[in-house]
Amino acid sequence: MASTFKTIGSASIGAAPVTIYTVPGATTTIVQSLTLANVTGAAITVDIVWRDSSAAADYYICKTCPIPAGGAVVPIGDNNKKNLETGDLIKITSSAATSIDASLDYLELT
Repeated sequence: MASTFKTIGSASIGAAPVTIYTVPGATTTIVQSLTLANVTGAAITVDIVWRDSSAAADYYICKTCPIPAGGAVVPIGDNNKKNLETGDLIKITSSAATSIDASLDYLELT
């Protein structure tokens, strides 16, 4: 089984849901950390959703989580990692247009 550490980012996430990561076929992923930065001068809220493809259901990791102006949150990290299966995904939505930059660090097992 091959293991590959990766990092991806997504800039200017706004009020429309953005899928920042989808687990590829024949892969298991361990999300090591997810950092969300508020790039605006005003406080915002953010929703983070995990889509469980095997159950065809969405689950909130964080709902209406506040991020102060210029602040950041790390909803996944340290002792709070997330295991994902093939087809699972992570979606982010902000309360304001073009307000969130996201960074996702993960390990893919193939």
